[in-house]
Amino acid sequence: MTSWGALGLSLRGPEGPAGAAGPAGSQGPAGAQGPQGVAGTAGSTGPAGPTGATGPAGAAGPTGPTGPAGPTPARQTVSSTTSSLANAASADFTLTSGKLAQLLAVTLSHASWLRIYRSAAQRTADTRTTPGGTLQALIDLGDARPYAEVVTTAAAQTVTLNPVPELPGDGSGLVYARLRNNSGGTVAITADRLILTLEN
Repeated sequence: MTSWGALGLSLRGPEGPAGAAGPAGSQGPAGAQGPQGVAGTAGSTGPAGPTGATGPAGAAGPTGPTGPAGPTPARQTVSSTTSSLANAASADFTLTSGKLAQLLAVTLSHASWLRIYRSAAQRTADTRTTPGGTLQALIDLGDARPYAEVVTTAAAQTVTLNPVPELPGDGSGLVYARLRNNSGGTVAITADRLILTLEN
């Protein structure tokens, strides 16, 4: 029988126990921070919400004080007497009526033709020699047409105006009158005008 020693072979002894684990190695340094990412696009605006309900109306403020009462319109009779006029002759004069008045009635002492204007220039522009006239003649007068025109055919005759004409005065509160003698004789004529002053 051949032994393992004769063959020059040695037998491996049994493996020893494992050695104890070595301590953990130290932590390596942190890696560098990566680049910042690109910002995302803004989201679209959402739809507008519904309009809120209208609030209740505020309370009414207190009533302001009542202003003073205006002047009471006053009636007055204004008289003018011409110098002695030949038949068909005319006299011009002014009437103080305030800023605004109404002509209610006219009394002429003799048969006459009375016209009342806004200005002396209008009075001058009216070159008619008889009342009225053709339609074209009245149109041609334009702004020179009189505010009021009264014709009487008898002595001491009163004419009540209807409709009532308004007499806006000029800057001095005046209106301008022309009176023509149609009596057939030479007389001084008195014109009484009943006016209602609306604004002095």
